[in-house]
Amino acid sequence: MVRRRTRRITGRDRRILNHLSEFHSATAEVLQQRFFADKSMEAVRSTMRRLSNGPHDVVQSIPLDGRRFWYQLTNRGAQLVGHKAYDCRTLGLHATARQYALQWFLFLANENVRLINLHDFPDLFPVRGHRLPQGRFYFRTASQSDARDSEGTNTEVHEPATAQRLGYVTFDFGGRPLRIAQRLQDALRRFLQHGWFDSLIHQGQFEVTLLTINAGRRRSYEHALPAMLQRNLATQLSRFGTAATNNAAVPFAVTSRVVPGLQDIVYGRLTQ
Repeated sequence: MVRRRTRRITGRDRRILNHLSEFHSATAEVLQQRFFADKSMEAVRSTMRRLSNGPHDVVQSIPLDGRRFWYQLTNRGAQLVGHKAYDCRTLGLHATARQYALQWFLFLANENVRLINLHDFPDLFPVRGHRLPQGRFYFRTASQSDARDSEGTNTEVHEPATAQRLGYVTFDFGGRPLRIAQRLQDALRRFLQHGWFDSLIHQGQFEVTLLTINAGRRRSYEHALPAMLQRNLATQLSRFGTAATNNAAVPFAVTSRVVPGLQDIVYGRLTQ
């Protein structure tokens, strides 16, 4: 009897495994955008089935909400990429929503942004010895005129040489809007009190992005958040004058974006 040969792990397979090692989990849409240029979704699913079954067994599909699945490593997959600390258990609701929203922003939202490696952050900005807030920082590397149209691989970067803006991204997973706004306000107060990003703010090279679950909450933030920040951070903001941004009340851009499918994850998990 002829023994069927097992297909070896390819270079693209390893890049997929490294992505899962970095972000813990990923949807087929994210993997298609990053690793399957001009390929169909069936090509993605076929590859993931091969990596999930038989002799490989390096990835597994995990429920995302009531109707969708996404992928994460198995113990064998974590060993293959040398990630000894990888936790193969299913993420909790908050961690799932956070990873889903962050990857949408990085890879699917046409924002042309790159996540900053937090281990390198003290080498880039004067934050050494301080605990950073829970949001994540990113560099927007394209010009404002073509940021929505340009294509590029979104990976962590370690040098700001080509960056146009430093951004801070935070999340709304359906809690009280006032509490979400206050948490963002507290983070910005720390930035301003320490003066970490003052030079970037003066140059119009700092921005804030709030990822939320639906359009109603986005409109609420866009209406009330800039004025709230100006009112409660007036002392810290006074040294910047009236820099031109999309918010007349504050000297840097504050943008809210709806993450498609995020509301289904949050409320789908809660009702299961």
